[in-house]
Amino acid sequence: MTLAWSAIGGGPLGVHGLIALSLGVAGTAALTWALMALAFKSSREGWDDRADQPGDIGGESDKP
Repeated sequence: MTLAWSAIGGGPLGVHGLIALSLGVAGTAALTWALMALAFKSSREGWDDRADQPGDIGGESDKP
């Protein structure tokens, strides 16, 4: 990470800067992974399909 930081013109980083940069990169990657997992789960289970039906307010149990 230090090479990438230097390549974009960043100044020297101390220990706290490296920790903050590492946590920021790891947190961003984890959030991206979690949101993509939710998007794929939503797609597989059809959550988006149910939202397209304007008259259907209830869930699966309301169907006769």
